[in-house]
Amino acid sequence: MHGLHWLLIQVTQCVVSCCHKNVFHFSWFFEVLGYPKSSRPNMANGVAMAVVFFMVRIAVMPVYYSRMFAVYGTEAFYLVPWGGRVAWICSSICLDIMNIMWMHKIARGCYKVLRSARHRKAPAPQENGKTD
Repeated sequence: MHGLHWLLIQVTQCVVSCCHKNVFHFSWFFEVLGYPKSSRPNMANGVAMAVVFFMVRIAVMPVYYSRMFAVYGTEAFYLVPWGGRVAWICSSICLDIMNIMWMHKIARGCYKVLRSARHRKAPAPQENGKTD
């Protein structure tokens, strides 16, 4: 039963992770369409990327490690060869450290872009008093 539960968690995480990759593709479309990086669609995409990345990579960590801890030391755990157990635990820790580092960079970038957009000066009015 533990093996099936672990497989279900892995498949769910993979499906959700693949969904978050679609957000990245929008930034490419905006670039091809000529939107500046400071445009509203690009900024909304960046915020969505940060939120989705947090939800599928960071917010699931406590649940994942609680499940890992629940399996640790059980009979099912010792059925897996030593190398498999080490690979499972070490790769999880290394990947999560990298995800935390990426989330930190994404959050800093998101904060910087949103702060600069808020402090951006309004465009100078044209002769007829309208702005573009």
